[in-house]
Amino acid sequence: MVWMVRDALQHAGYDCCIRNQYAAGGSGDLSLLDSWPEVWLVCDEDEKAALGILHERFESPGSKANWLCSHCKEANAGSFEFCWNCGHDAPEVP
Repeated sequence: MVWMVRDALQHAGYDCCIRNQYAAGGSGDLSLLDSWPEVWLVCDEDEKAALGILHERFESPGSKANWLCSHCKEANAGSFEFCWNCGHDAPEVP
């Protein structure tokens, strides 16, 4: 996930890097919090705008309305792109 965040920020023109990207091998010897990869912005002033970019890019799945499959009438979560029951595509949202 951190690489997706970094790529989205870099694509938007923000200078950022990943810290601790190779620290996972030290898990157990290092604290879990010290071995998680993190995305860091080079300029602290970019934080508010960068968070806006990330909010748009990685919108919460809960914000999409649940839907009924037109084929089998099964209820599906808004985050599903196809019916979990029969595999038909979700309806197009304008």
